[in-house]
Amino acid sequence: MNLVFVGFYFLLALKQGIGLKTVKDIPEQFIAEFEGGHKQKRSVVTGTVLTASEIKVAVDKHNEYRRIVVPSASNMLEMVWDPELGKMAQDYSRTCTYAHSSGRRTSNFTWVGENLYLRSNEWSATKVLEDAITGWDNEKKVYTYSSKACSRVCGHYTQTAWAESYAVGCGVTTCSNVTVGSKVWSTAQIVVCNYGPGGNIKGKHPYISGSPCSACPKGYGCKNGLCSLSADSNMLKGLTSFMLTATVFAMLYTTV
Repeated sequence: MNLVFVGFYFLLALKQGIGLKTVKDIPEQFIAEFEGGHKQKRSVVTGTVLTASEIKVAVDKHNEYRRIVVPSASNMLEMVWDPELGKMAQDYSRTCTYAHSSGRRTSNFTWVGENLYLRSNEWSATKVLEDAITGWDNEKKVYTYSSKACSRVCGHYTQTAWAESYAVGCGVTTCSNVTVGSKVWSTAQIVVCNYGPGGNIKGKHPYISGSPCSACPKGYGCKNGLCSLSADSNMLKGLTSFMLTATVFAMLYTTV
């Protein structure tokens, strides 16, 4: 019977030792927006909720670039889709306003980051999401990690690469008769992505440099170079299954 008690005590200790915690929200008063916007009102043509496959593209593309930041990140969290952030982004994209929204917060985040993208013709939601996220990532070319400085606009990049921003939601809307500077676009698409908790805190690096996953928060595992709760959950499930099997065998052995 001693083996049975050892098995149960191990499971209890494992459960107590791995607490799945979330990153604390960032106080709104510390936020510094890196980029501005152009206030342009437009009429909506189309704007629908993203499909499951489009959501996957948005999340995967963000994580793809988060894995390959230079220098490498020791504490980069895996991004996951947040339905409330997604609704916020889709609703705002339908206003066809190419300027940052105000008072961004949700039930889970007291500060929500926001990236905007505009193009002059219509693509599929999948293609325009990929183009927007890639364009934001390309701003890394004008960002210097050591000095935390941008030679041009790079706040979109620093938000997508903000280690503690682990939740994302995006929206896409096609608008008509868009005036941008001296040009009028008969059709334009706007992409809005919201992030929780929001990043771009003045004076801070977007992430801590170091070997991937070497500084993950407690309770996180490593999944393809990103700190992931799902990776840790899978590990916990595997260990739990193993210990339950061992416990059952121990019980059978002691009753024979």
